[in-house]
Amino acid sequence: MRQEGASLVSLMVGMLISLIAVMGMVALYRTVVHATAESGSYARMTGDRSAAVLTAHMQLQEAGFGIENASLATDLAFCTANLTQGQLAVGNCSSDRSGDLLLWRTQSVGERCAGLYINAAGELEYLQPRPCAGAVLSGSWPSQERVSLYAKSLEGAVFDSMEIIEESCQALGVTGAGALKVNLVAHHPVAEEYDATDASTFLLINSSTCLINFR
Repeated sequence: MRQEGASLVSLMVGMLISLIAVMGMVALYRTVVHATAESGSYARMTGDRSAAVLTAHMQLQEAGFGIENASLATDLAFCTANLTQGQLAVGNCSSDRSGDLLLWRTQSVGERCAGLYINAAGELEYLQPRPCAGAVLSGSWPSQERVSLYAKSLEGAVFDSMEIIEESCQALGVTGAGALKVNLVAHHPVAEEYDATDASTFLLINSSTCLINFR
């Protein structure tokens, strides 16, 4: 008598094909989830950095405000930072044109010093105006008087440095030209394996603003 039905071999072949199909679907799902999460992380990082740059440029406009004949080195300079137990104290200021601590003088409410600081983690902070006097820029800021503008969310997504550029410039919507620009330089990672020494793993993002109180 002839019997009909599925053999053990055909069942095993069918199960193998089904298993391969399921594994392929799982791999595809993982890839899609990873790509979506990565895109979301890059989008948040880009938005956070853009907001930080915009805020920093707005704060920079107070540099030299209310000071007659505001000048480089006297009213705007890069200084060394001494960070001890959360207290940021200003060391020597110099004529350098780049650095990670930029201080400026303003006369908004009395003579005050304020600044921007890129910490060791590559995060950007705003140093709120504090009373200062004398020919040398100075000040000391506890943690509660340093406003975080940007916190690192991805490896390599950091601010690298700030630069002072001496050239004539024009601020949007403001009459008159300035003589100085401040440029902020940030790293934008473009590879999972970020390497600060490998330029192919990141892009440098430059954003500058014109200081209209320095003429």
